[in-house]
Amino acid sequence: MKLLVCRKCNDIFNLSRKDKKCSCGETGGKYVDELNAEIFGDCQPIGIANGSFRQAYQIQKYEDSLPKKKDECCKGVEFTAFFIPKSATSVLRIDKPNLELSIATTAEQKTES
Repeated sequence: MKLLVCRKCNDIFNLSRKDKKCSCGETGGKYVDELNAEIFGDCQPIGIANGSFRQAYQIQKYEDSLPKKKDECCKGVEFTAFFIPKSATSVLRIDKPNLELSIATTAEQKTES
């Protein structure tokens, strides 16, 4: 799983197969397949180790189902996350696409068919 942190507005959001942008619109990206992503803007990609996340998620679900002890505080189950360096081959940095233009072009192509 990959997340992006926009260095301008500090939004953190996950990537999917659909184009996504932060709230200020300066950072965004999408998955191009199961592993590789394209991103743009002044951002820091974050990787989450999928196996570690799935295991922690299941353990946390179980622990949440148990009765809470009176003096128990708030620490949950940890999982592995890491900053993805600029040298990573699974993340391609691209120029900021004109998403509005590409959406309009796709709509025009559908009406011509």
